[in-house]
Amino acid sequence: AEPVELSAATPRFQRVVVSGTLDATREVRVGPRSAPSGLLERPQGLSSGPTGYEIVSVLQLDDGREVLLNRGWVPKNVTVPRGGRLERVVALVEPGDQGGRFAPVNTPQNILWLDKAFISKLLKCDSEILLTQLASSGAQGAVPLRRSPHHFATFPVQPETHAAYALTWFALSFAGAIMTRRLLRPAQAPRRRPR
Repeated sequence: AEPVELSAATPRFQRVVVSGTLDATREVRVGPRSAPSGLLERPQGLSSGPTGYEIVSVLQLDDGREVLLNRGWVPKNVTVPRGGRLERVVALVEPGDQGGRFAPVNTPQNILWLDKAFISKLLKCDSEILLTQLASSGAQGAVPLRRSPHHFATFPVQPETHAAYALTWFALSFAGAIMTRRLLRPAQAPRRRPR
């Protein structure tokens, strides 16, 4: 489906087209976190990729409304230009991260997850609408790195990785059970040979 104009009734995960100006004074880094699924070539096996931050800025739309715009992911120690004009950018309406019982508490100095209400209040944004800027065809390798729509359909952890974890834990459990049994088995007295 083609992107639509943003409205208050736009559903989650709908592609929209927006134009406006980024507010250079209202921006946060969310993380550290690994690169979103499918954004970088991942190392093979169970190792993790590089860490970095999601850049979230306030975008003042041409009609005067404000929204939060996730501009993309940058590796640690990389700076990105702040502010600027965006013309007809394609973005995705996103729900943000859902915090659970064990989610860390975000602070103004350390924002670990995309809590729309917290970030909106911190940046004094009029809206809690969160858009994620999608990759454009001519922006290969530009920072911040942006996802394409098909990246949202991939799993952050592939099923093969889960299978490798399960196999590892079952093998370790089996080895631990054998070692525990040997350790707790009563010592047997040496047998005497009949004369």
